[in-house]
Amino acid sequence: MGRYDVALWLSWSPLWPEIIENGVPALDAWSAVVTVMETAGLTKVKKAAVNDGSVIRRWFSVDLAAVADAAADD
Repeated sequence: MGRYDVALWLSWSPLWPEIIENGVPALDAWSAVVTVMETAGLTKVKKAAVNDGSVIRRWFSVDLAAVADAAADD
């Protein structure tokens, strides 16, 4: 398990993220995004970024409901 810094943008316009959480414990970067979104009560964000100390990963138009639906179809 690693620790990740997570930033979430709720809309496209801000230069800086509305939500920032540092040191989120998770199995991987995506799990850290999901953890922060669920903790904040969010199902959608415009952009998510995660720093694991060496690499920054980004996702756009994140929708946890759509991800859950896609996983259920597998």
